[in-house]
Amino acid sequence: SRYTKNVTVLYDGDSAGMHAALKGIDMVLRGGLNLKIVLLPEGEDPDSFARKQSAAEFIDFIDKNSQDFLDFLLDDFNREPDSEIRKEKRESLLMSIACVPFLNKRMEYTKTVSDKLGYPVELLWRSVLEKVAQLEEEEKRNASKTAILKNEVKNPEEAALLRYMVCYGNEKMFERTDENGETLLHTIAEYILEELDIDGIKFKDEVYESIRLTIEEMVKENSEVDLHYELKNNPNPEFARVFASLVLLPYD
Repeated sequence: SRYTKNVTVLYDGDSAGMHAALKGIDMVLRGGLNLKIVLLPEGEDPDSFARKQSAAEFIDFIDKNSQDFLDFLLDDFNREPDSEIRKEKRESLLMSIACVPFLNKRMEYTKTVSDKLGYPVELLWRSVLEKVAQLEEEEKRNASKTAILKNEVKNPEEAALLRYMVCYGNEKMFERTDENGETLLHTIAEYILEELDIDGIKFKDEVYESIRLTIEEMVKENSEVDLHYELKNNPNPEFARVFASLVLLPYD
């Protein structure tokens, strides 16, 4: 939202594209953005469709076929013949409205749904408020969880190196030549471990150092080892705690 408040998202026109569109709406709305959706002709994706059009034709198609998110959801609701599924879609629609961070827009959208679907506006508004409360409670829980994880991160420099090895250790970084002159691919984990070894560095935090040594042993035995999987499933409870703080914590 730094550069624009308006977002238009293009999706494939098949059932998978519809599902992806429905799934992504709430995330955009939470950011306070004005969302429009375009479904491409069935069998097309944004790349294939754009290649068949000139720039002007492509822009013209978007202008003529973009829908406000609410109209898109209302159309999806009206296409559903099953009464039980319609109830689920109505609740999902109201949850999308609850994701909008502006009170006046929530009220406006709720009134629109009432007018177009014939439900009492008071009933719909009560449901929206309940969902807003649910979202706020969820945000509080997530904030608390993030705060706990941040408090568990000791020695940020060591944590950062471990995180690179745990999350990206198997990524090929560059080529190197072994003693026989053969070209080998060097992984991120191998590079970090070698640099630490050259400088004679050991981690000060005991648990971090234990994990570093474990990674070193695994990489020596098999450079293709899935470090993320192996550490995530390590029976050591300390490993599990640190794994969560390193992997689940969003870094700025």
